[in-house]
Amino acid sequence: MAFTLILCTTPRVGSTLLCSLLASSGVCGQPESWYRAEDRAYYARKWGLAANHGAGDYLASVRKAGMTPNGVGALRIQAPTLTPLLAELQGMFPQVQGDAALFNRAFGPCRYVYIHRQDALAQAISRLKAEQTQVWHRDGSAAKAVQEPQYDADRIRTFMAEAAAGNAQWLDWFHSNGITPETLIYEAFSADPAETVRQLLHNMDLLDPALPILAPNQRMANAESAAWAKRFRQETGWEG
Repeated sequence: MAFTLILCTTPRVGSTLLCSLLASSGVCGQPESWYRAEDRAYYARKWGLAANHGAGDYLASVRKAGMTPNGVGALRIQAPTLTPLLAELQGMFPQVQGDAALFNRAFGPCRYVYIHRQDALAQAISRLKAEQTQVWHRDGSAAKAVQEPQYDADRIRTFMAEAAAGNAQWLDWFHSNGITPETLIYEAFSADPAETVRQLLHNMDLLDPALPILAPNQRMANAESAAWAKRFRQETGWEG
């Protein structure tokens, strides 16, 4: 049965790798952050939408771009995107009551995957380094750092707090809407990404043993990341 897979995330939890692996299967949609505010203008131009296009035009394009030939769609939603997206959908479908019903009205029957990271400090350090260098993924491309990363304890604290708030938002939203998502933990997922995705596809009755589950993304954590984590713990006494 056709459905839309909603990937529910916070930054730097392996969601881009998950998107790539799911897309490589060819049967689980083409998940991207279609509704991320910073990317919408780019996608609208890519899809040839008029400058004054409406929310319905954008939604139709999202559904088309995110769908594989078997009718399964997909999109990724970072926590900050959830509230404005729900407001947009409510404006389109004012007669629909409840967030889960809104998603079903907009995207068809929905299934949810929640991916989070247990090591909040490592997540924050990963985000700090990515934002400073503007190298977000190692995927074989020639992307080069715009600057060398610099340790910044204040920004690490900020990013840890933002991730905690995002995770709390997702968990509260799932509870409030009676949603039980598939849950992926980054530390287990990153140990064997392909097998994790195969199990996820199996749970959704999409697994074909012959399907390729491939993606070029590589882990970015290194000795410097570990040294920053040690320094942060020593300076702050954080024992999370």
